[in-house]
Amino acid sequence: MRALSIDELYIDIGAKSKEEAEKLVSIGDYVSFASDYVEFGESLVKAKALDNRVGCSMLVNLIKEVKDVSFYAVFTVMEEVGLVGAGPAAYEVNPDISIVLEGTLCYDMPKLDTHLVPTYLNKGPAISLIDRTTVFNHEFRKKIVSIAEKNNIPYQYRKTSMGGNDSGKIHTTKEGSITTTISVPCRYIHSPASVMSKNDYDNTYLLLKAILSEFEREEL
Repeated sequence: MRALSIDELYIDIGAKSKEEAEKLVSIGDYVSFASDYVEFGESLVKAKALDNRVGCSMLVNLIKEVKDVSFYAVFTVMEEVGLVGAGPAAYEVNPDISIVLEGTLCYDMPKLDTHLVPTYLNKGPAISLIDRTTVFNHEFRKKIVSIAEKNNIPYQYRKTSMGGNDSGKIHTTKEGSITTTISVPCRYIHSPASVMSKNDYDNTYLLLKAILSEFEREEL
């Protein structure tokens, strides 16, 4: 069994001829799987593009709810094709400390050796150690872990160096920025049927608010 090449794939739009098809679509049009949001099991949800809708959702909620802490909420573009939006955004904001929010790899499957499992559902937000683009700041990570433990928020470490995210551009912009990545584990990531736990989402959000509150107190 092998994956089909692009030349072997077709999308049936019901057209009977090239001329009819050209009336319906144009070169460069986007296409995606139709995948509704579904809640199932124990606090699980299925939807497409949870990476990185989960990060965007948390940022929107932070903007709405957190009124007494100053922070920049940045929504970047084209992370998957080269961290294209993160570089200009970091150059403009010039942050001292940055927290990258995203969905991350989760394949906690039966019969898979535990050292091969990067994250688990329902074990809390995943804190990155290292990935293809960043060796994350050790002291900042220890600080976040201490905040999680002080607030009784479950957490886990992202046990893989695969992939990368916007930190790869942010932490090297200008004089540099101390960064961390806090992720919501997502099974079948980048598929039209990604799965996450609402418990992990809620605990990630609680951790973010606790971090902001802690740093605001330190500045005061």
